Amino acid sequence: MKSILNSNGPAGRTIHLAAMAAVSFVFVGCASLRQSGESEEVEVPVLLENCPPPVQAALLAEAFKAGGIIGEIERETEKDGSVVYEGTVNLSGGREVEVEVAPDGRVLEVEKP
Repeated sequence: MKSILNSNGPAGRTIHLAAMAAVSFVFVGCASLRQSGESEEVEVPVLLENCPPPVQAALLAEAFKAGGIIGEIERETEKDGSVVYEGTVNLSGGREVEVEVAPDGRVLEVEKP
């Protein structure tokens, strides 16, 4: 049995053209976002061990000070292209403290519960 994706017939050509059109729309959409200046913040989950060492140290220190453990961490690329790491420190009773850290380890903000 021959796959439609490998077919040189009308069905294969239709799927091929549809795929090419979809890829084109993605590239045009990304280019228009860049040109219009309407880029958004990008947040990507990361593990503690994948953060730069100064960020790891700052998050661990803040968790120790708060008496909690490190939860989720996100690497955020801001609209201006700068990068910050935002970590959650889980406290007893379900409370949380959010800590924002620069790549060089400077603590930029601590949001208390």
